Amino acid sequence: MDRIVSIRVKVERAKKHIIDAKDAVRAFFDSKPYAVLAKQDAQSRKLIYYLDRIDDVPASIALVTGDTIQNLRSALDYLAWQLVLANGQIPDRSTAFPIAETVEKFEAALPARVKGMSSTAIDLVRAAKPYKGGNDLLWALHELNNIDKHRLLLTVWHWYESVDLTAFWKRTYQKILKKPLPDFADIFDGRHPVGKMVKTGDVLFTDAVEREVDKDMNFAFNVTLDEPHVPRSQPLAETLDELLHVVDEIVTRFEPLL
Repeated sequence: MDRIVSIRVKVERAKKHIIDAKDAVRAFFDSKPYAVLAKQDAQSRKLIYYLDRIDDVPASIALVTGDTIQNLRSALDYLAWQLVLANGQIPDRSTAFPIAETVEKFEAALPARVKGMSSTAIDLVRAAKPYKGGNDLLWALHELNNIDKHRLLLTVWHWYESVDLTAFWKRTYQKILKKPLPDFADIFDGRHPVGKMVKTGDVLFTDAVEREVDKDMNFAFNVTLDEPHVPRSQPLAETLDELLHVVDEIVTRFEPLL
């Protein structure tokens, strides 16, 4: 097997897992796992839309997420192994793609991890800055992989993505104007990004004025990784795509040395 092929098969496997993860998330939300209700504030009389129910995220989503991360991390270690072989040396048990918490720890671990690689390969490893504060995505990948290996399941949680206020604002303006809105109003986009983790009982939106419940209010949800080592909270699919991209980019950068 060609050196690059043994690495790419891990990356390709990760891509397959990402597709499976996205399909699993889509199936979860197709099942309508949440319910939004509205209540009137006793003092202000304003309507408060809140999350009345949301089902647990299936364990299958956490499992396929862990599989994705392990394949991506393994691809980097496979890369390190092949870089040593390509230099005519023999890898050992310490051979791995070094990723560390700090630049100091990275430099301390580097000699053992890259022993037998060419000086060009070692320079490229350093240039990747695989440590926290250098390349945070690589650091996140490394830490998430360790969590998944030792704690069983990564924590996947509910993500409040956005609220679509299009119908809400159209009716508000129409009420003020006292006449139908012109045709160009059909292009009005009232989607409002929110981006935060939520749980049952959380407030999603508070109406600015007293009115009846708007049954056309559209609240969009997703799932996210609830782990401190992910650089920023975002939908799970975006996190996995970013991790895939950074690994794929590194493998491509090193490919001429194989």
